[in-house]
Amino acid sequence: MSAKRRSKTCYMCENKATSKEHVPPQCLFPEAKDLPPVVNLRKNLITVPSCDEHNNNRSKDDEYFRFCLSLNIANNDTAFSHFASKITRAMKLNPKTFEMFIRTKKPVIVVDNKSGEASNTYMIKINTSRIQRSLDLIARALYFKHYRHKFEGKCIILYDFALYHGGADDAKKNAFLQNALKQMKEYFDKMVHAGNNPDVFKYVLQEVDNGHVLGMRFYGGSNVFVAFVS
Repeated sequence: MSAKRRSKTCYMCENKATSKEHVPPQCLFPEAKDLPPVVNLRKNLITVPSCDEHNNNRSKDDEYFRFCLSLNIANNDTAFSHFASKITRAMKLNPKTFEMFIRTKKPVIVVDNKSGEASNTYMIKINTSRIQRSLDLIARALYFKHYRHKFEGKCIILYDFALYHGGADDAKKNAFLQNALKQMKEYFDKMVHAGNNPDVFKYVLQEVDNGHVLGMRFYGGSNVFVAFVS
């Protein structure tokens, strides 16, 4: 299939492309009205050709993903400012959308590994399948943007803004997850990242012996790592 033919179809399927999909979703980037006059966090946003199913019909999932990301206490001030403005407005307009989070919140104490400082916060239950779906689409879109063809294999995704909770083996699962994430973070931190708005999003997509790997960072503190498995 020629590059010209590929550009006319959606990055996820063979349907005709009817629009441009932002990667990651545009709603993650604060609007100008919520920022100081000289700040622009929507410079040269990444886009890929998309059909209606894989663009317009994703708005609710994008909003859910944005809300989950914004709750990570490891994020930067951009995320907290975004939560205080855009996300708070969205919660007031659609309160039922966020009631599920309020119902599951539990008070917890978080200890900073470096300083030892303890902070009171809340833990909430999230729909991990929904998060995985959003991240899978972002990963495949970035792959398409770089290599100009669709990735048809499986994406193995790990992220550090959620933990297992409530199961007998959760401590072991969390220890394994955190160790794996630590190693991948150290590896990707050595690379030159792409992205014109790094306070919101930056990434590294690299070819390795057995395929490709992707490292993404949202709001300076939410890390995601993807292995593309053919």
